Amino acid sequence: MESEAKVGMDKQNSSVEIRGLYKIFGKRPKHFLQAVKDGMSKQELQEKHGHVLGLKDINLSMAAGSIQVVM
Repeated sequence: MESEAKVGMDKQNSSVEIRGLYKIFGKRPKHFLQAVKDGMSKQELQEKHGHVLGLKDINLSMAAGSIQVVM
């Protein structure tokens, strides 16, 4: 899984941001991350390599006190 998270320090505008989140299920997810980013389809990843793409390039911004669920 790869993500980039930032937490704001200003209490009034405090937020959490998630940019470029990927989740690949399988024995070697890191091995296929770049291939997915370069355009490998979910179907090809599963059929040829036995891995499942769960999340692809997810971006979220959350205000302080809010809750988000990513499934």
